[in-house]
Amino acid sequence: MRRYESVVILDPELSDDEVRTFTERYSGIIKKQGGELIKLDDWGRKKMAYLVKKRDVGRYVLFDFVGLPEVITEVERNFKITESVLKFISVKLDHNVNLEAFKAQRETEAAAAAPAEAPSGEAAETKAEPKAEQETAGAEKEGEPV
Repeated sequence: MRRYESVVILDPELSDDEVRTFTERYSGIIKKQGGELIKLDDWGRKKMAYLVKKRDVGRYVLFDFVGLPEVITEVERNFKITESVLKFISVKLDHNVNLEAFKAQRETEAAAAAPAEAPSGEAAETKAEPKAEQETAGAEKEGEPV
């Protein structure tokens, strides 16, 4: 199996629900063809360097996945016929990927990251509380109701 990365520029006028539907549809296509989605990242709206289909802004979405060459062929075929896709590019990142070993590595990384995130989240909450108290104290000093 091979590892691919596709960046898709979508119509900026699509709602969040339509983008979510788009990503679910293509995730399903990847899985239906025997591939595995590694990462799905919505980069949001960004200004493009030049006009594409008379638009200067696009909604960027990244698909990182593993699959056989048939998977990328089918995904790109669907990108071409979808009207909301302004532009896309697909790149082969790795020629030979062991899917089972890759899944095991992702699970161990996720397990290691989960305990590390909990303490930092608590620290962020405790730091945010005094700031909120300072803002309300500042508003009271100015004579404005809180």
